[in-house]
Amino acid sequence: MTAYYLEAEQAGKDVFRFRPQKMSYELMSRETFAEVLCPDTVYDLIDYHLRECLKRKIKMRRCKNCGGV
Repeated sequence: MTAYYLEAEQAGKDVFRFRPQKMSYELMSRETFAEVLCPDTVYDLIDYHLRECLKRKIKMRRCKNCGGV
């Protein structure tokens, strides 16, 4: 992801911009809380998914057809 940002920055391209996420916690049982995403748009879901990929260190590959990530 860092390589993508550096490459895009050098080429003067737009990059994905992270936005603040609306998150809350809900009590699931007497002993467990769960993190809950409260998205306003589909963009928020994409943002959340990308954050999860970064947290879990999932590598992204460049598309062979269009060259996108």
